[in-house]
Amino acid sequence: MFERLHIDLAKDAWCSTNHKDERPQMVKWVTQQEKVASFTSYVEWREHQQSATKPQPPILKTKGGSPIKLTKHPQAPGFSLDKIETLHSAPGFTRDLIKYLAPLSSMTPTRYDLPFDHLDVFHNIKFSPPSLDDQKEEKDAIKAFPALKGKPS
Repeated sequence: MFERLHIDLAKDAWCSTNHKDERPQMVKWVTQQEKVASFTSYVEWREHQQSATKPQPPILKTKGGSPIKLTKHPQAPGFSLDKIETLHSAPGFTRDLIKYLAPLSSMTPTRYDLPFDHLDVFHNIKFSPPSLDDQKEEKDAIKAFPALKGKPS
């Protein structure tokens, strides 16, 4: 046990310094590790608390504007749900979509039928995740392309 603590609290902290005036750097590194562990524990606790209640869809809030940006026109308009599952290697997409949408309409997933059988597919999505600190808004992107000419999706 003590060897493990020595590795976690001394050796790893030492390796993260520039080996000049190392003690304050090591203390700062250990403090940051503890904060990350504490936050991770809190997130797991909250997820456990929320799973005990009715599932809620995620709410995206940013400092202004829309948190999700799409191109003006979809790259693949009107794809059938079966075709999306096949081309994008997403088995169970329809089932999972029903599981997601059913609670929003107060229906049980087994009794819920989708009111559509085609969707527009966007290959690029840009979004701004909620900021952890209030200094700078981050931007991220997701790219998802279908399987083409032997290349996987």
